[in-house]
Amino acid sequence: GSPAKDQTLAQPFPPGVFGAFVRVSPDGTRALVAESSFDEIVQVDLATLAVQKLATVPRLFDVIFFSDTEVLLSTSPTNGTTLIHLNTATGAQHPVAEVSGPSGPLALDRSGNLYYVRSTFEFPAPPGSHALLRFCQAEVAEAVQGTRVLNESDADVITALDSGFDLVVNMTGDIFVTALLGPVNRVTLPGT
Repeated sequence: GSPAKDQTLAQPFPPGVFGAFVRVSPDGTRALVAESSFDEIVQVDLATLAVQKLATVPRLFDVIFFSDTEVLLSTSPTNGTTLIHLNTATGAQHPVAEVSGPSGPLALDRSGNLYYVRSTFEFPAPPGSHALLRFCQAEVAEAVQGTRVLNESDADVITALDSGFDLVVNMTGDIFVTALLGPVNRVTLPGT
């Protein structure tokens, strides 16, 4: 086949900034793009390539779509992590959870449970110093509505990990976690 073609579609930030993430909306019409130099998150219309600034959020790390217009962000504004709900239609935001350590990856399963990898500020990280956390769907729904802010004691610790840089949950409920300097781990929950 033909080689892949790389072309610049949009330049939402000045050259020389550090990209944090890019995610396409569930309806496929927009992409959220963030950078961690100026802490900006923008929305790019994939048909017109128009760029709209959504918010300034300190130390962005990861994002997941909660719905077509709602996302959860992993940020580290202080010495801990804040998971933030952002409405991409209005720009409104509020905290959903507070977790210790630097910001880490997020994922949702088909039932709406939220997974997060809590990490450590130590480098290299000691073995087993990271943890895969699960916040149940009902508590996440309350926090997204703004009626409460979750913390680590609201989460189940699924397993200890040596590292956790990215995280996905497949359709059967298996959880895959990439390590910063190592393998991809597969976590299978009982009953899945």
